[in-house]
Amino acid sequence: MSNRQDTIFYNVDNRLIYDSAGQYKHNELLPYITTNELVEYIINLKNGADPDTWTDYTRLSSDLEVKATINKKSDYLWYVSGTLNAELSGAVTAIDATIANSPYVNPAGNLVLKNSAGETESVAYLSFSKAETIYTFVVDATLTNSYAATDVIKVEDVPVLQAISVDKTSITTGIIKVTFEAKSPRWYYDIDGLAEIDKPALELQFVNVDGNVELNMSFDIKCLNTRNNTSAAAAAYELPGNFINVNPSLTILNAPDPLPISFDCQGATLQDIADILGTILTQLKGQ
Repeated sequence: MSNRQDTIFYNVDNRLIYDSAGQYKHNELLPYITTNELVEYIINLKNGADPDTWTDYTRLSSDLEVKATINKKSDYLWYVSGTLNAELSGAVTAIDATIANSPYVNPAGNLVLKNSAGETESVAYLSFSKAETIYTFVVDATLTNSYAATDVIKVEDVPVLQAISVDKTSITTGIIKVTFEAKSPRWYYDIDGLAEIDKPALELQFVNVDGNVELNMSFDIKCLNTRNNTSAAAAAYELPGNFINVNPSLTILNAPDPLPISFDCQGATLQDIADILGTILTQLKGQ
């Protein structure tokens, strides 16, 4: 599978990222990924204050587990909490709960149950349905503990993206390759209607066989939105009733009084804009 590659130099000492020329990457120079895109980031870990005298970071061993995610820095909930709506014990196929003010629940994932005695256990859910704040999680489990209505339930939060592959072949010389595909349900949820996701970061965690974290690293990244511009998708899309398709590249929203009018001029020439303004005036005269 063909995909874009982006090479990043990460200084473990100051936790900043650079390009191959030693140029600090920030703002518009940040690494990026766009909706539906597949990207491999080649991350070179370095030591030293001066790019001219950098040395490879060689303290990582090949038996480390590498976890790579993209997260919103403005949303670091680990779990979304609620309460059970009914008693639970033994074999269960559904769990009803009230979860108010939930920012996001993944289509499938893990639940954590906790009773009044402090006993906890994790249960995987396969799907869920929702009616306002009432969630019904579909499960297939036999519970170890018993739970009363109003006991605690927590839904595990998920990152915006999880790496679909991690190549640690050259980890001992400080090189990690991580691949992301911007297609997760959480990605679509967070970016829907926006030009980009708010304050995302690419995070890597290096965990040894004892479960201890040997290195955490994080750097800013841009998560950008893009339209699906394929002709098939465009042909299948029906404009809402208050949209008027005037030009293949120009769509205007004609609203009633007080008449807030907007149109997308992306790719338009000055003549295109003049033509569509004339069209708007003609339509207004006819109303």
